[in-house]
Amino acid sequence: MNFSISYRCFSILIIVKLYQVQSSFVIMAASKQNNWILYRLSASNIVNRGNIMNKETTAIIKQQMVPLMEEHGFSCTFYSDGCCFERKSMEQEKTQLVWITDFKNQSYVQFQANTFPTFLYSPTIDLEKIIVKEEKMPKRLKGKWFYKTCEDVERIIEIFAKSMKLRGFKAMDTILNDSRDICPKSADYEEMYHNHEKYAEEFHARYKYDPLNTEASLAAIQKAIDEFPGYITNENHLELFPVIAAYGEFFVVRGGEWVWYEDSHTAKITVPKSKINTISNPFGAIYSCIQNHKSAKIKEAALMNLRNLEYFLQKAKEIT
Repeated sequence: MNFSISYRCFSILIIVKLYQVQSSFVIMAASKQNNWILYRLSASNIVNRGNIMNKETTAIIKQQMVPLMEEHGFSCTFYSDGCCFERKSMEQEKTQLVWITDFKNQSYVQFQANTFPTFLYSPTIDLEKIIVKEEKMPKRLKGKWFYKTCEDVERIIEIFAKSMKLRGFKAMDTILNDSRDICPKSADYEEMYHNHEKYAEEFHARYKYDPLNTEASLAAIQKAIDEFPGYITNENHLELFPVIAAYGEFFVVRGGEWVWYEDSHTAKITVPKSKINTISNPFGAIYSCIQNHKSAKIKEAALMNLRNLEYFLQKAKEIT
């Protein structure tokens, strides 16, 4: 996906704000079926919370991490409380991110690595596949390394750099280059945006149901998911277009609309006249169900996202 760091962080903050002011079902439903939201929520815990990174930490990162990451094609952006290294793959249309954040108030440094989008893997990469274990490591709690002195911070960043060099780049590239981990491309989103009605009609012709009947609609979509053979591949992904269109239509007939996002070259369902209030990414929902061994069911997330849509539509009525 081709979107800027600044837009991504703004989007993270918007989603987290919505989480705060609405009941929890909204985001939980989205995170189960929309991989991109799950990633943004996982990244949100390192967006500025009022911390200001120690100058010493900044200097250590610039000395130990920046040259290494730039050598491997990552660009670096510093924020008030940390930094983000980013590398885009134009061929796979995926983005790799490495975050280092200094929570000075709590005296720990946090490390996180992401490959996005992905449907076979967790967007946040398991640190056990990256971090090299050494003797006399600083106190650690999952992705947090605690420090007392500047020397501790230097040791922590040294471990990050060594781990990326020995295991991190390889682990991230394994996910990036896994041919089974098919993700929708910009051309797929564009095709759906312009022709979603045609694909929805194809779906109706096959499954014959009333789009306004909630149970019938979701049952037909689930049936199509269950009938899809195996994983999604480059050869069979077009067969899912009618299913994806039908899932989008489920929200459209209830007040949502397809919207094109030029910055990320994607099409999603939103509240009319509002690109901020994204209701669903139909590609993400269907891909997630299939690539996760079809263990996830579409109905739960759809109904929760529907309540999300109804919430925003009601708020829009109150404003007008």
